Amino acid sequence: MALWQGRSVRKRTGGRYRPFRKKRKFEIGAEQQFTVIGDRRLKRTRVRGGNQKIRVLAEKYANVLDPKKKR
Repeated sequence: MALWQGRSVRKRTGGRYRPFRKKRKFEIGAEQQFTVIGDRRLKRTRVRGGNQKIRVLAEKYANVLDPKKKR
């Protein structure tokens, strides 16, 4: 399921905004991709403007924080 990052349909007061256009491709965000422990795997994604973002699918090491122990 795609993540839509456009304007909300509802106003603060609970009223509805009238749509002035349909959804656009640049308003759709990427789905979450969780990183796992393993051999390094990367995925390049083309974003708006022709630039690229790199997603880490797997990595050998991770920094982990335990909030209860504060370490």
